[in-house]
Amino acid sequence: VRLRQVITSKENSLQSKDMKAQALKRQIRALQDGMRNKIDQTKAKLEGERVRFDNAKNQYERNKKLFEAGNIPLTKFQDIEYKYQGAEADFVNAEIEIDRAQAEYLDKINKAESDLNNTLAEQFETQADIAKLRNELTNMEIRSQQYFILAPQNGMVVKATQAGIG
Repeated sequence: VRLRQVITSKENSLQSKDMKAQALKRQIRALQDGMRNKIDQTKAKLEGERVRFDNAKNQYERNKKLFEAGNIPLTKFQDIEYKYQGAEADFVNAEIEIDRAQAEYLDKINKAESDLNNTLAEQFETQADIAKLRNELTNMEIRSQQYFILAPQNGMVVKATQAGIG
């Protein structure tokens, strides 16, 4: 009776592990979708920063020529140079942001995949335990049936003519 309870418990545990594995698979898919969305979003931001940087660069080059010709004051040129450097920094940061976002999501995905693999390993271990326990239960049932002597006909044994087996 106890062995049957252990088998039932292991079977329930196996079902829980299966549900956990399914949840982890859904989590991995969601993380992969999130990573794609974040990278697409970051690429769009990068494109915006690229346009802003190109505009700042063109404006800087035009004003540099004007400054060298003496047509604009130093303070105005420095202000434009500052905007150009800021746009360049924002562009570089946007490029770095793509790699950072991808690394962040890959880290989460790898952790979820590791958890999934651990859960699958536990599932296989539980399946092996269940098979072992079922085999043990079958052996016990067979052995318990061997405690009885079954005669080919009804009656009672009055006297054994030979001692021992057979």
